[in-house]
Amino acid sequence: MKPPSFSYLRPASLEEAVVALCESGDDAMVLAGGQSLLPAMVLRVARPSVLVDISSLRELRQVEIDDQCITIGAAVTHNEILHSDELASAMPVLRTAAGWIAHYSIREKGTFGGSLANADPASEWPCIAICIGATVHVAGREGSKAVKAEEFFLGPLTSALEPGEIITHVTIPRLDDGEIVVFDELAAQHGAFGYVLVAIKARLVRNRIKDIRICVGGCGGVPELAMSHAEEFQEAELNEQLAVQMAEVTVKRLEPDGDRYIASDDRRQMAAELIRRNLLELGAKLGQGKLGA
Repeated sequence: MKPPSFSYLRPASLEEAVVALCESGDDAMVLAGGQSLLPAMVLRVARPSVLVDISSLRELRQVEIDDQCITIGAAVTHNEILHSDELASAMPVLRTAAGWIAHYSIREKGTFGGSLANADPASEWPCIAICIGATVHVAGREGSKAVKAEEFFLGPLTSALEPGEIITHVTIPRLDDGEIVVFDELAAQHGAFGYVLVAIKARLVRNRIKDIRICVGGCGGVPELAMSHAEEFQEAELNEQLAVQMAEVTVKRLEPDGDRYIASDDRRQMAAELIRRNLLELGAKLGQGKLGA
């Protein structure tokens, strides 16, 4: 099966890309890696009249790291993140998450910004972005804007992007001393979309919780920031008993969907186990001096 006919534009700059989208109307779509869009077009789920290819725009392919934040361009591929030693050193969880994404050929073409724009609640980057407090930067007809990741995802395959807007880059705050980030997921097989995804960012001092964020993906229309700050657990010592208790409290805030592959109660149990496991991993990494993995 072939996709329906469409016009193809390859602008030379971000400004030209925004103009092309605005002039082409609401039926125009951005093409970056195409790993989600092109199959959707073949199946007639998506029928854009114009594709605006931004994959070669240099201003969208930059990675910058300073003392305050990490900046990743929207057109940076999953494999580029996976194999970047600079990113792995600054925030190892980015490499961990990238390694879960599909397979080599998809990671080679698929992009960081494209995954966020696609807003699939069972994909890795939306869950990670919310957990680590990322900000999504967007360019459009009215200029540029910045949207917090936890406000960017509005529903299944629905984001805060307006027609004619393009994600340009994402900024991620650097970790403070004592902060750790972990990520894990459960899937039918490696490379498949996760049944449940869990990302946890915490600040621990002598194994006592000072701050914590737990984001769960795959259990609803958007990744859920199911725990933030958690004053009831501050100063508590992280151990097996506390990990179980925190997992129970967190999953009560979830309303997981059921489908033909897995029941909602099973998803809730999976989420509880992943949260428990990741919390204990936090403590283990702290003891080994490995932060941010």
